[in-house]
Amino acid sequence: MADLEFSDSIDSKESLDDHHTSLAELVFAAEQRPSGEVLVRNRYLSLDPYMRSQLAGRHLSGAIQPGDLMRGETVAEVVTSKHPAFAAGARVRGFGGWQEWAVLDGEALAPVPDRIQPPSLALSALGMPGLTAW
Repeated sequence: MADLEFSDSIDSKESLDDHHTSLAELVFAAEQRPSGEVLVRNRYLSLDPYMRSQLAGRHLSGAIQPGDLMRGETVAEVVTSKHPAFAAGARVRGFGGWQEWAVLDGEALAPVPDRIQPPSLALSALGMPGLTAW
């Protein structure tokens, strides 16, 4: 999975390989960051109704411009952590955006217990859309 960006053009001249970064490079960069940050690999991306308003520029959280990272909640696996609450391999929920890798503030993450199966439930029925419907 590569970064997904909103683009005003379908014909992109760049290939996904142009943005390839190795896991070793990501881990090294994450280890150089301040205490409290967590490198995660996003496994599930949330696609919510409010995102349409963001694309149209009519949402209170702001507009998504061409080339911007799509904001959104994710369920991710911790790869490396500088936060005491999260160890490598832990599953977490946070706003990682539509990208494969993210470095996030550990204070903004929530654990996703193993008993939640499939983990994508943390973004749907047990997440914001489910709470809104309830």
